[in-house]
Amino acid sequence: LTVVFAIIERTDHRDSQTPLTACFKEWTPDDLNQIPYIPKEKAIPKVEVFLGLLWTAIWASVYFNAASLLGVYEKGRNGLEFVTPTFNHEVLISYWPLAVIVIGLEIALDMYKLRTGHWNRKIAVLNTVMHVVSSVVFIIIISNNQLFNPAFVTYITDLFSLSGDFGNWFAGGAIFTFVLFAVIDIYQGFRKANIKK
Repeated sequence: LTVVFAIIERTDHRDSQTPLTACFKEWTPDDLNQIPYIPKEKAIPKVEVFLGLLWTAIWASVYFNAASLLGVYEKGRNGLEFVTPTFNHEVLISYWPLAVIVIGLEIALDMYKLRTGHWNRKIAVLNTVMHVVSSVVFIIIISNNQLFNPAFVTYITDLFSLSGDFGNWFAGGAIFTFVLFAVIDIYQGFRKANIKK
């Protein structure tokens, strides 16, 4: 990097110190007219894109390592000890192609948001498609009767003295919450896209 800047410094013999535009022409105040005005509510901050990518990385890591991360921990002699996993690892991993599709959609949407920089109709529609696909995948995975580890289900039902099918109760609550947040985000996307400049 230092060598590149040293070469540029020694080979650039222009007398003008005017900065260059993206097209490598000298910048003038008239170039300000070409910059579109984007209201603050319509803009997509880079932090939002970064947090979206970070969230995708976190949930993908947890998904593929759920058998060793999510479960029941109890206090033991050496601190917390992992007692039993929440999910049946073989069942969870059997859905890996669907998880990879959702990961790809989220990354593609975040990259497009970064490139565009503001909400528009196309991003709102792509956001809707991503949420619909991820909701369908989530419902397919969570509805599997064998998803939860039987030892985990027994532990939780005994701990909280629950009656009935814990798996169905938990799946129903998780589906409702997931779909609710997806609908809210879809609505917010279209609301931001429809803000007039």
